[in-house]
Amino acid sequence: MLEFNGEYRDKNDVDGEKDENTGGDVIFLSPGVRVSSSDRWSLFLSAGKSVYDDFNGIQTDVDYRLVGGLGFIF
Repeated sequence: MLEFNGEYRDKNDVDGEKDENTGGDVIFLSPGVRVSSSDRWSLFLSAGKSVYDDFNGIQTDVDYRLVGGLGFIF
């Protein structure tokens, strides 16, 4: 599988004031694999590389992320 996915982060509220060094947007290009079985189980794993980011203020950049999951159909 191949996905574009992303995150939107709002600014943190600290004692009633917005922290200017929080929040922003990031978009990932995430190739991955999904495996499904006839026993109603499903597994997935994807590795996302940041292709766009727009963070507020001074923050650590996000270069990549790894996402995995396990599913079961009832």
